[in-house]
Amino acid sequence: MVKGDRYAIKLYELARCFWPNSVELDLSLNELTKIQTPGRLSNTCGTGSDGHVEVPATYLGGNPFVLTRQGTATWPIWVPDIYAPEKLTQARPPRSTRASTIYLGWALHILHDLSHPYHAMNKVGPFHGCLEKDLDDWIQAGKFEHLPVLTPLKGVPKYQYSNKTVYWPDFYGEFSIGPYDHCRKYSDMEMPHRFAEVIRAAKVSFEEIRVGCIHSLKNQLEILKVKLNTPLPGLTLQQRMMLETEIRTTEMKIKEVEKKSLAASEYLMDVALKNTIMMITCLRRDAGYTGYIKNKFHKPVEGANITFLSKDGKITKSTRSQRGGLYLVSLPKLGVYDIHVTIPNYNYRPTRPAILEKGGFYSYDIVLPISQ
Repeated sequence: MVKGDRYAIKLYELARCFWPNSVELDLSLNELTKIQTPGRLSNTCGTGSDGHVEVPATYLGGNPFVLTRQGTATWPIWVPDIYAPEKLTQARPPRSTRASTIYLGWALHILHDLSHPYHAMNKVGPFHGCLEKDLDDWIQAGKFEHLPVLTPLKGVPKYQYSNKTVYWPDFYGEFSIGPYDHCRKYSDMEMPHRFAEVIRAAKVSFEEIRVGCIHSLKNQLEILKVKLNTPLPGLTLQQRMMLETEIRTTEMKIKEVEKKSLAASEYLMDVALKNTIMMITCLRRDAGYTGYIKNKFHKPVEGANITFLSKDGKITKSTRSQRGGLYLVSLPKLGVYDIHVTIPNYNYRPTRPAILEKGGFYSYDIVLPISQ
């Protein structure tokens, strides 16, 4: 049996591999993970001796359950920009923004599925679809427009409906300085941990939302009100009082369920949304340099202009040093870059060029031979 988080992580890896600028990642059909016995499915057609069918072997990220005669993987039909049968078995297809974003969507679909309590628990039941209807109504009503909850400039981040500690409370801080360094750590090491958090949160929320569903309770309420307001022969005063009591109880139940479900759903949606943002942001795996500009006494130089110029003269990227002398520049292509640092009345060119050989961000500190 293949776990959803494992599948999604592999799909996201392929999204990164197909992205044109992800030069540090290798892409090969021959390296897809094979699942020899994915599991079994129930069916209503009577196929199989015990009412089940065994799912054939498949490759994670390949065309599901479509193998060659030799049992090797094939690419999904949308991987090549222009379809040809032989391209589905091409070991190293060209990188493609379109294919990359489709794999990203595939991975995000699984992430969002796992954030649904009934999906995380692999449960069916009357409240499964009902909860989804409630969520549709709340989203349409703007109940979750405040998400994601980020760290405010002052005070402690809080949820609107839940009293839980805000998930990933320093989410903004993870992007504010050196975001691509964090992306490398996130993509390579933290994704299993993050997906485990999503599943764990959804399973915990299952107990909170299984108490009922707004849609079904409102339907019950309408039926009770119709019974009360429709004169029926033989409806005694005692029966009317019982109906009125049941209506009040149902109205209280609706408020209770809505409170619990909103709190649980707010937290789950915040968790899923923040991981979605991180996965989209970290997809590109850009390349570049980050470091500090300092004077000869190793004091930070703020406001310096740093320019990276490619040897062929076709690429020029500039940035300014910020507080503490920190700078970060993203470069669109691998290669050798000359560096020019400019401050008022002074220009400096380090003798050591920046040689960018693979994707990711690398440290390059610059010490200016001046005292100011």
